[in-house]
Amino acid sequence: MWWSVVRGRSRQLFDEVDGAVDDGRPVVGARLRFGRAHAGTDDPERDRGVPVEAHVGEPLSGGVGDDLVVVGVALDDRAEDGDGVDVVAAGQSVGGQRRVVGTGYFDGFDDLDVALASGLASGSLHPVDDRPLLVELGDHQTELYHIRGEASAHKRTTVRDSNGGAKFLETTSPDPRQTRLFRPVGNPAAMTLSTPGPTLGVVGGGQLGRMLGEAAAPLGVDVVVSDPTDDPPAAPVTRDQIHGDFDDYEAIRELADRADYLTFEIELTDPDLLERVAEETDTPVHPNPDTLRLIEDKLVQKRRLADAGVPVPEFREVNSADELREALEDLGYPAMLKARMGGYDGRGNVPVASPDEVDDAFAEIVDAAQGGTQDDPSGVAMVEEMVDFERELAVMGCLGSARHGDGDQERDTFPVTETIHEEEILRETVAPARADPSVREQARQVALDVLDVMDGRGVYGIEFFQGPDDEILLNEIAPRPHNSGHWTIEGCHTSQFEQHVRAVTGRPLGVTDQRAPTVSANILGDLDERQAATLSGEDSIFEAPRAHLHWYGKHEVYRLRKMGHVAHVGESDADRDDLLANIRELRDGLTFQ
Repeated sequence: MWWSVVRGRSRQLFDEVDGAVDDGRPVVGARLRFGRAHAGTDDPERDRGVPVEAHVGEPLSGGVGDDLVVVGVALDDRAEDGDGVDVVAAGQSVGGQRRVVGTGYFDGFDDLDVALASGLASGSLHPVDDRPLLVELGDHQTELYHIRGEASAHKRTTVRDSNGGAKFLETTSPDPRQTRLFRPVGNPAAMTLSTPGPTLGVVGGGQLGRMLGEAAAPLGVDVVVSDPTDDPPAAPVTRDQIHGDFDDYEAIRELADRADYLTFEIELTDPDLLERVAEETDTPVHPNPDTLRLIEDKLVQKRRLADAGVPVPEFREVNSADELREALEDLGYPAMLKARMGGYDGRGNVPVASPDEVDDAFAEIVDAAQGGTQDDPSGVAMVEEMVDFERELAVMGCLGSARHGDGDQERDTFPVTETIHEEEILRETVAPARADPSVREQARQVALDVLDVMDGRGVYGIEFFQGPDDEILLNEIAPRPHNSGHWTIEGCHTSQFEQHVRAVTGRPLGVTDQRAPTVSANILGDLDERQAATLSGEDSIFEAPRAHLHWYGKHEVYRLRKMGHVAHVGESDADRDDLLANIRELRDGLTFQ
């Protein structure tokens, strides 16, 4: 599909049109007046010149291009005033013939008057949401107009095309008839998929990026990832990889250029960089970079959520070993010392059991945290009371588009999950959690309160403690799909990964209903030394009914590295204790030794 703008008046316009056609370039345009096309002349009074008929379904006449068939003309007569309104004509190459499929005006080439006129008379153009349209300007730059919404001031931007991809700009027209978006010829009105479809750019190419790619493909969404490693887990199942660190401007900018939407699978992503490339390329980022700023700093996160009324454990900011010792006089021992930024899978968490451990614990957390040094450890740590919990829970929360939520942003939750950790690393999940239904409902309601604080579409991993009196306390939040929700791939009608793709790309959220009781177990490295990864014992999983193996494709294994997971979906009346015992037996039969 090509979309071209021919600028200019009088003889300049005619020369551009005629020369373009003679050269066989996909550029066509002419002045429109009352649904008729006119090539301009050098007559300053009339500025109309030789008429070039533009009848729907017939070739343009007058020597401008007999191989260009008009299937839509302008909806109004604004060109009559002779003020030099320019024409945009859109076309499609079909069997070697270039077909015009829409026209529109530019007023003074500064404000967008009408981005595309309709071919409604012939039925060859059909409205569709979230479909970008590429426009080639006379100076060979590209513009993309996404026309939707109510009448308001026009907006216009220029972006560059990259490998056939393009960006979009939300634009409206005062004329309700023209506040539409149109699809190319040949696509039925009820059909919104095409090939290639929209592209989702994901910062990070680990196992979460891999599973996002697996979920996106059936939806007609291409995934491109950026990652600093060679052949990361996501590479085999995604369209392409851009090499670069998570704070590499060139890599993230290229990713934004190639994507229609951006998201991230790791909190190491720089929110300032995401915000910058989003502004430069008009590529929307979800969740919002402000949400990443909020969540990446655990102290800022806890303060914001506590202010919003979300129940959290007692916590303190600590900037030295002396401040930690003082804080623990209030919180008591034991307590959990946490790196404010950068910790995950147990990294960045140091338990402090007694006053004798304070100095060593603080030195350890400074080494593990981002941004601090032993000489200047300020701003790197916080400490929380140690919660005497009954069990740990997780809720995968979902925020969708407002246009699919009856005016309010769509939000939903997956069933409350029980998470079982050892050495601060998730080992197994049980869904639904083995907690009283009232406790699960309380956790779900708190998760919805957490979502009210978040900004941007996507899936959020929300972790809780269930206290001894069944109170629910927030532990941590991840602004992305989470290990606690991997079981949803087989266990729910919509997986957390499909849900994230749906949300970020503006599609309606899928149902989160559970198919049956489901458990999962992480496959962790069992070798002390880093070496090439070769798993054995997997035949037992393939032989087990209703068991599912997920291999993350990592080339090297070392102790406690997440290499994959196993899920087991039970019958509708399955006992969750039995399912958990079965999955542990299957998982424990695997080894890298």
